[in-house]
Amino acid sequence: MKKKDGLPWRGDVPKEGGARGGGVEAVAVGRESGRARLLVVDDDPLGQRLTEVMLRDWPVEVVCVGSGFEALERVMEVSWDLVLMDVRMPGLDGYETCRRIREWERLQGRERPVPVIALTGHVSAADKERARAAGMSDHLEKPLRIRKLHDRLVRWLTPGWDPSPVARGGKSGESHAAAGASVCSWEGSGETPILLDLAVLEVLRQELSRVPEAFVSLVGLYLEDMPLKLREMRRLLASGDPEGVSRVAHSLKSQCGAMGAVALHAVFVQLERFALEGDPEEVSALLARAELLFLHLVPTLKRIQSHPSRPIDSRKVML
Repeated sequence: MKKKDGLPWRGDVPKEGGARGGGVEAVAVGRESGRARLLVVDDDPLGQRLTEVMLRDWPVEVVCVGSGFEALERVMEVSWDLVLMDVRMPGLDGYETCRRIREWERLQGRERPVPVIALTGHVSAADKERARAAGMSDHLEKPLRIRKLHDRLVRWLTPGWDPSPVARGGKSGESHAAAGASVCSWEGSGETPILLDLAVLEVLRQELSRVPEAFVSLVGLYLEDMPLKLREMRRLLASGDPEGVSRVAHSLKSQCGAMGAVALHAVFVQLERFALEGDPEEVSALLARAELLFLHLVPTLKRIQSHPSRPIDSRKVML
């Protein structure tokens, strides 16, 4: 097992059922209730809400913050069992936030650093190395999948934390991962004729079936947030801020992956890259395509939102 500054790294996750790496210590959950205290750091409201809902049936206390600066304040004020940290945030990104947390822990003489799991849309070898160098303990790919999230919590929390059996649904977790693959397989492939993969939404609806209002809330938040973010991208493009355009595109890429919006996901993959490398006119054209694709999505998503208890026909809506 590799270490950075004495901190364990378990980014290369063993296959399910495999043992933990030798000598790796998880964090003890010392509360009498057995509930773990989790800090979720994500500047995307939909990302926060999705993570919160996925953790709803487990014995955890969840607090969400929207910036690295807020995360630093919370870590210094309260003891946490685990931190889920989005790596790409404005102002203070997840990598730098984790570096500062580790420095503060060293100054405090903490023998057991809080595990920090990187939330990232990319899990390449370079991304793992960057997270490791920042002092992060592990990683999760966005959009999050409930089974993978559950697996990380089991790996990093000691037997003092007893996960709810509801979160162990093997069939649901496997189907969600499989459904998500239809979105991720389009990454970098340009335009796709698939507007919406309803199988992704159906698996999400099933996973949240115990709290149908949560599914309604997530779809509603997506419908509300997307127009705001698209307008923000237009403003950033007009003001000559390609880094800002790329950052927002990265966030929207994850949102679209979670919602099964395949065509939009592919456009935001391109926008994230071309905003930094491409011609502003090309970026503007891609943004116009994203705006049009979202308009096509709205009627179907509103119809699904109005019937959260009704199974969704697992098909692909084509352009």
